[in-house]
Amino acid sequence: MPATIIGFGLLYIFTQGAQVALYIWMGVQVQVHLHPFTVLLGLVTGLLIPMLSNIYPIKQALGTTLRDALDRFRSGVDDMEINFIRLENAGTNVT
Repeated sequence: MPATIIGFGLLYIFTQGAQVALYIWMGVQVQVHLHPFTVLLGLVTGLLIPMLSNIYPIKQALGTTLRDALDRFRSGVDDMEINFIRLENAGTNVT
């Protein structure tokens, strides 16, 4: 939400700056307006997508008991395993 508000604020500042720059360089007064689709796209991207991306983790946390949700050592279905291999052990010479 704060990033969306800051983004729309910066958009307003830059469009006003573009309007002033066009007037100074070209001597033409141009009215710069935002298309309603631009505002809609900004709102959807800034508000709806973050909300949708939080639904699955919240459902997963609420789908178990509190004890299981807070247990750090519980192995879940979606766990990933990351292995770090040194370049020397992988057969690659660093130099």
